[in-house]
Amino acid sequence: MKAWLLLGLALLGVACTPQGGGGTQTPCPAVIDIPSFSYNPSDCTATAGSKVRFKNSDDVPHGAVTKASAPGAFDTGNLASGATSAEIALEVPGTYEHICTAHGSSMGGQIIVK
Repeated sequence: MKAWLLLGLALLGVACTPQGGGGTQTPCPAVIDIPSFSYNPSDCTATAGSKVRFKNSDDVPHGAVTKASAPGAFDTGNLASGATSAEIALEVPGTYEHICTAHGSSMGGQIIVK
């Protein structure tokens, strides 16, 4: 009986543990890589005043453009394979959701500026 109770409590703890989000926040690197139709990291956190660039490490054009809801706008344009964007200043706190300039919402990420 005790074994079943312990198993039940363990499963309840797993079911009640938040999944995704809320975990460790990845600091934004100076250069966000774009390999294999993705951003690396796809989600990261920066402090206001930070600067980032995007580098296309894929074989096809990619870039990053903010969604309309972002507190500030940036658009790298399409970056050829191996190209790196101009520096982007993240001055205003908020969530900068971005999508690929070439592939739209099928490829996205976010930068949270604090």
